[in-house]
Amino acid sequence: MGGAYLPIRHVSILTNIIDFGMNVQEAEDDARWDHSGSSEPTVKLTDKLSTTGQVNLCQIKPTMPQ
Repeated sequence: MGGAYLPIRHVSILTNIIDFGMNVQEAEDDARWDHSGSSEPTVKLTDKLSTTGQVNLCQIKPTMPQ
């Protein structure tokens, strides 16, 4: 596991523990996320902000790389 991968791995472990109720061992053993795309956003989030500054994620449609 390279250094560039560590932040996303830490987030995936915390997500598994907090959101899915896994214990530490289950969270570590779970499938790993992979992000091999660009670091540039695929949508302009300012278009998705409400008047209170919250992002409505339901309006954001995922895009698949070509």
